[in-house]
Amino acid sequence: MEGHLILVLVSVLVILIPQLMKVLLILAWRPYVVTIKYRKQGIVGPKYKFLYGCFKEVLSLKSSAEEIPMDINSHDITPRIFPHFFKWMSVYGRIYLFWFGPYPYIFLSDMELAKNVLLDKSGFYHKPAAPQAIKDLIGKSLVLIDGPDWVRHRSIVKPAFSIDKLKASTARNFVPAIASSSVHVFIQT
Repeated sequence: MEGHLILVLVSVLVILIPQLMKVLLILAWRPYVVTIKYRKQGIVGPKYKFLYGCFKEVLSLKSSAEEIPMDINSHDITPRIFPHFFKWMSVYGRIYLFWFGPYPYIFLSDMELAKNVLLDKSGFYHKPAAPQAIKDLIGKSLVLIDGPDWVRHRSIVKPAFSIDKLKASTARNFVPAIASSSVHVFIQT
């Protein structure tokens, strides 16, 4: 009887130990290594907290930002919606590393670097996976696809956005079309 119990216990340990190692690798080791590599390149940011990343700090900054009344004459709502970005930018500079859970993100407020990332065709920068609700809302559009599908979709819509067509249709078609559709929706509701 004891032999069977030991065999079952060893089997469970053989299954659980690799899974536990995988979880610890993702939640502890990878954030440590990523932080060290970016620090060597001069990119720092708020410290990674086990399992949560910077999420708790984001929540506390948002709750404190909501307590401050907004100026009724100002339409600048970004400090209220994203107070963590403003605080971290003042502390860590225009480029910093932050964590949502175990996932690292780089914040860029330098327009030239952002332009380089957006125009890069090497395939090094990938779009993050969108939640299913977003996929259901906008489908397979240019915003969500990558690779050959993106190239095909882009080549299809590119002629519609040439400068000449935009200039000609902006004054003539877009504004009246938007106005009439808005009135139509307003009347229906």
